[in-house]
Amino acid sequence: MFFDYNSLGQDINYVYRNETDSSFNSYLEILPKGEIKGMIIRDFSRLPNNPTKKRYQFTELAIQNNFLVLITCTSQGYPELFMLDESPQMLDEIIQEVVGKYGVPKDKIFMGGISASGTRALRFVQYCNSGKSKYNTKIAGVFTVDSPLDMERFYRSSKHILQRKAENGMLWEAKLMSGLLDSVCGGSPDEQLASYQNYSVYSYSSPVGGNAALLMSTSLIFYHEPDVDWWLENRSATLLDINSFDIVGLVGQLKHFKHPDVTLISTQKKGYDHKGERHPHSWSIVDEQQLMQWILERSE
Repeated sequence: MFFDYNSLGQDINYVYRNETDSSFNSYLEILPKGEIKGMIIRDFSRLPNNPTKKRYQFTELAIQNNFLVLITCTSQGYPELFMLDESPQMLDEIIQEVVGKYGVPKDKIFMGGISASGTRALRFVQYCNSGKSKYNTKIAGVFTVDSPLDMERFYRSSKHILQRKAENGMLWEAKLMSGLLDSVCGGSPDEQLASYQNYSVYSYSSPVGGNAALLMSTSLIFYHEPDVDWWLENRSATLLDINSFDIVGLVGQLKHFKHPDVTLISTQKKGYDHKGERHPHSWSIVDEQQLMQWILERSE
């Protein structure tokens, strides 16, 4: 099923690959008017209802620079962290469809996002770089914004939060994630450590960082705002409870491996949510012009 919109000089197309279920297995194409130079993929838990409503400029910057923006939805549930292969397989098929339809240069495909979307981007790169892609898909570069990367750390943090009965928005996620990880991994990290390491972008407890080496051929940029004072005051969170723990650990591991192109951007007091309230876990920490330039430099 295919729906076509035209707004602000852009072609905006919704594609539902299963006409009986629009909740996933679907994608949104936002097309530039000029010759397509490359593609930027964002995998979300659902497609936006109003793609022309803009809080940020990144999509517009991509279109202005002749990048096709592909927003995909590959799972019926939240959170999807690409721990299993079903969603990456679906994304692989969607990318192949869009590349074939528009002649997107296969060496100029980028992917990324905030939080779980950034995790999915890195997991998809690892899926492809481990030889699982049916179409030999390669992602040239990934950008992530405060994404959880180590599922063992996430589980132990969740259990710690539940024991302390922390409030202020952390408790619901701790209940959700500890249950999800127990189910997918078949128990706790003490019982199934190999599963946690296998399903993680990065593993602090592994001497080689778990799957970190599968990112060595991909350009990477990580954004985070490790405002420990804010997390402690507003979420009763420790260092173990924030995603910066994973991000800095992975970047350190990649630098130890001599990764040729990995960047860490640590910001201060740039994070604000959609209500304008202070929150370090926000897309607002990204300098969008700088990120677009980073992509363009890797598209030359």
